[in-house]
Amino acid sequence: MLIFVQVHRAAGLVNCERIRLQSAHMRAKEIFGLVVRLTGLWFLYQGLSGVPTAIAGIFPVFPHFYVRNIIPSLLLVGWPMLLGYWFLRGAPPLIRLAYPTESDNKDCTVPRTNPTEPGR
Repeated sequence: MLIFVQVHRAAGLVNCERIRLQSAHMRAKEIFGLVVRLTGLWFLYQGLSGVPTAIAGIFPVFPHFYVRNIIPSLLLVGWPMLLGYWFLRGAPPLIRLAYPTESDNKDCTVPRTNPTEPGR
């Protein structure tokens, strides 16, 4: 992006110089990482929104405790929270799968020579 900036103004003369501003463009890998983290926030929200339902299932209004509701309540809250935490950390295996590094690419290998061998 080019813009004109007024550099010097003297005696009615204006000197303008072109400067190039560095734009803050994100690469595709960074955008994907942001989407992964936003997905993690969504899963975390889903897990936290299930907490009141889980508490109501385990400890109902009546004064007795329902043991059979513990596992479903933990699943209702637990798996979105764990998945959200993993996505918020960046889900490294998912990002490596989407954007493999150059060293993992088998087609781009450069033959290595041994510098200690004479004649090479």
